[in-house]
Amino acid sequence: MPFNSFEDIEKSLVADHTFYDKETIVAQLALVIEKLYKESEALFWQKMYVIDIKEDKIRKALLLPDYATAIATMVYDRQYAKMLSRKNSSFNKPSNQLDDPDLKW
Repeated sequence: MPFNSFEDIEKSLVADHTFYDKETIVAQLALVIEKLYKESEALFWQKMYVIDIKEDKIRKALLLPDYATAIATMVYDRQYAKMLSRKNSSFNKPSNQLDDPDLKW
């Protein structure tokens, strides 16, 4: 199912709770990224800033023939890293599960 925006991807994932493999997600993201970059470069840069991908990495990727897939992979990897970080964060654990008794409050 092709997506036209980041919001379409999010709605799809929330709506049907389907899990996709990395390659499928990156391929769909690449389509959205390519469209976004061609239609509104300013909005593209804004989204990349919010996602927190380094500008120099994006500029290098934009020189590649398949820049959209390279950037989509960066987006996927960054979002996956954020998800793992949040999952493993002590803020997500109940206070009785914290390892350090001095940090319980």
